[in-house]
Amino acid sequence: MTLLDMKTIRFNGTVVGLLGNWRTNANLFHKMYPDLDNLNKRHGTSFKLIDPRFADKVLKIKWPQMLGSFPFATDAVIGHEKAGVHLGSEIIFSQPGKPNYVLPTGRHRGQKDAAVVVLGLSSEDIKNDGDDVVFDVPASRIFLVPNFPAADGSYEKHAETTVPCGDPVEKPHREHARLNRATQAYVGSIVRDSDAWTLRTSFLVWDELSMVVTGPEDDFKRLGVLEPESISARLSSRPPPSRMPEEAKGPIRRFLDSIRPKG
Repeated sequence: MTLLDMKTIRFNGTVVGLLGNWRTNANLFHKMYPDLDNLNKRHGTSFKLIDPRFADKVLKIKWPQMLGSFPFATDAVIGHEKAGVHLGSEIIFSQPGKPNYVLPTGRHRGQKDAAVVVLGLSSEDIKNDGDDVVFDVPASRIFLVPNFPAADGSYEKHAETTVPCGDPVEKPHREHARLNRATQAYVGSIVRDSDAWTLRTSFLVWDELSMVVTGPEDDFKRLGVLEPESISARLSSRPPPSRMPEEAKGPIRRFLDSIRPKG
């Protein structure tokens, strides 16, 4: 009997696990970190949220048993301003009835049309300051993503972070990423969306994120969740799927599109 509702896959010698009974609101993703700390303390494990760069490699492989994980958070946080606005000393993401997320920009203050990213986030990097959730990290850990796109589309990936950047590409393939961008300032997890090719910074209030983790193989064995055999996988050479045409959308999808914030 397993101790957790977890599915696993082995990729390039690393075990990846989907915690099927752990989901959190997209706009409260910071709660994943203490939840994961408590899980590790309870079971004597050392799981971490998946790194976005590793996740990007995994997502080039067909792994059908993990499809239930989408959308999922990574261990990185991204921040950007409204298109055309220079970065100040910090980026603040305000949400009605939710805590404000505050991400410093460090030495990248003054940059325009750029995003900042912090990799390897942990609970120790997250501080509560009244109604604010502050990401308290040294400037050396803050990456700059120049030429962060102003609109949705398919783009090249920033090498260090996998974040879309540069000009739109006309013929996207699996080495590109699709961006679904918030029009206002945003701070949140680097999230991979349900089509596996899209990175989102725009979420509806009830969107939920799955928790996908990596860790020592012995931790998965101890919990009795390690799959007995490695799953054979092959590279997917298909380009990112196009958005569904309007006539193909069901009533729920049309409703969600109609209420997605426009500005």
